[in-house]
Amino acid sequence: MGIFRASGQLQSPSGGKTIITRGTKISGELEHLEGDLHLDGALEGVVKVESDVSVGRTGQLTGLVKCQNLFVSGHVDAKVACQTLEILPGGQFNGEVICHDFIVDEGGEFNGQRYQLRDEGEVVALEKCLEILKNDQLFSFAGFELVVDK
Repeated sequence: MGIFRASGQLQSPSGGKTIITRGTKISGELEHLEGDLHLDGALEGVVKVESDVSVGRTGQLTGLVKCQNLFVSGHVDAKVACQTLEILPGGQFNGEVICHDFIVDEGGEFNGQRYQLRDEGEVVALEKCLEILKNDQLFSFAGFELVVDK
């Protein structure tokens, strides 16, 4: 997609949306996108972006994810670090998430563990979860520090 100036020269928009279409399967690492990511196909691996990620109704996301906001209408089986996780009607999330805002709309499904991200950038977990977290790569991947409230 391009935008034409009055002079007739093609100007590329910065930060366009990356779309992985239905029927496309990608395995590996996805980093350094300049715009949002929308997934209608399947992606397995590591996604590390500073923008939003949305998983459409036919989308499947598996692996480790670090993004600004994650919107789920399809299927996610992952360990996620984000500011906001929103599971929309028909969306399914299986795994672990570190997030500040956590929204499950009616018809959305969450199966897993959620860790609260405080405004100060600290992550809160229940003491009984510490054993599970000792070898967990999610916190180190996300760059967060684990804090236990007593």
